[in-house]
Amino acid sequence: MKSRQATQYRHPGLWQGSWNHGASLNKLEDGIETLTRLAPELAELSRKERWLVLVNPPAFGWKRILKEAGVAMDRILLVRCQDEVEGQWAVEQALSGRTCSAVLAWLPTIAARDWRRLELASRRADCCGYLFQPQHHPMTPALVSNWIH
Repeated sequence: MKSRQATQYRHPGLWQGSWNHGASLNKLEDGIETLTRLAPELAELSRKERWLVLVNPPAFGWKRILKEAGVAMDRILLVRCQDEVEGQWAVEQALSGRTCSAVLAWLPTIAARDWRRLELASRRADCCGYLFQPQHHPMTPALVSNWIH
């Protein structure tokens, strides 16, 4: 990069900005037990001045689980989507918006290229992502060769 008298010119490429390697995208098994184990971490994240976004949560009592763990319920945004494409779009927007501490999404399936796109959005915005999926629906390995290593 060129610099001129303490002025640094920045390229608008993907490498610009901070990349926090602590933020990540995690695939979790769908179920009450998994959310119960994750709830204390979500309580900690809800103390920040950022949002917790839940995309298509199931009707198994997630409110009770989060409330009992001490999650600030006024920091939760609930998003309902009509299909998987809309759900993935909502997750990507929430991850890349820089206003969320964590995004929890219940998506039945996700392609490898979509997983990678969401993972990059999560890292750029310093936001943890949790994708809950049934155990019998693994991530499809399509386009794995196009991943950036």
